[in-house]
Amino acid sequence: MKEINESTSVSITAIDKRTGKEELLYERDGSRCFFFEPIRYGDNTIQLRLDPEKGYKMLRNGEYPMLDADIYRNGKRIENGEWHHTNYEEDGEGNRLYNFRYEDLELILIVRFRIQVKLQSTMHITDRCEIEVRRNDGTVERYEGHD
Repeated sequence: MKEINESTSVSITAIDKRTGKEELLYERDGSRCFFFEPIRYGDNTIQLRLDPEKGYKMLRNGEYPMLDADIYRNGKRIENGEWHHTNYEEDGEGNRLYNFRYEDLELILIVRFRIQVKLQSTMHITDRCEIEVRRNDGTVERYEGHD
């Protein structure tokens, strides 16, 4: 889980809609993104990542991050094409998914966010009450009560 602040953490799981395979996305030091394991496709290596460019407030607004893709051939990144950015769609079943396409490769990915919020609270509960009344004439009256 990635710590957003001292009380909030987030983790992201991607599910291949066709195969049901689940993958826990990972983080890299110095990056705000969540990364998929690289995908080999012919002579290419595809690196997918979710980029919460607007920060995590976007999740509270019902928005999901962009799916970014970088493709490498022989270790060199190729020029970005239409496949570089993929927005999410809703599938009518309550899922938000990304439909990534590159050449003949099509991946339909359901993404699930797990946000953990740590709350701390202190309460003092009593069934006893004490009241002290101080009058202008200097007299003091004390009352005690119990439930």
